[in-house]
Amino acid sequence: MSFRTEALRACGGFDQNLRGDGFRFEMDACLGVSAQGYRLVFEPGAEVDHHEAPRPINQHRYKPETVRINAANETCVLLKHWGLGIKGGVHMLFAILVGNFPCPGLVWALVAQAFGPITGNRHLLGLRYLLPAIRGRFDGLQMARRQRSR
Repeated sequence: MSFRTEALRACGGFDQNLRGDGFRFEMDACLGVSAQGYRLVFEPGAEVDHHEAPRPINQHRYKPETVRINAANETCVLLKHWGLGIKGGVHMLFAILVGNFPCPGLVWALVAQAFGPITGNRHLLGLRYLLPAIRGRFDGLQMARRQRSR
């Protein structure tokens, strides 16, 4: 991904308050740049040689603590841009009830618990990850509240 430097600087750059390895930094940057009126463009013909940097933190994506950190960052970023009102409330409700593959909610965890062993899909994080994900959502809510109060 690439951004115009002035657009990225105007939205505050990359958020240094995100936990762990900064999961969801790209969502924060895209929402910040988009809010300034810039268009986000996907170029399917672009080719990038991506060499993943060593991860001193969050080395294991499928550990409960990593799921908690990821859920906190995702929630913090969305609440930072959507606010703590209706949009933020809908996000919290959806995230806790449904969730997504890196941060399961109740529905995702139940489906993953049932179908994970059958399919062998490592992205189907079951009930073991539900509580860390929910805790992470509330951590993210607190992070967003602290950022708004500054």
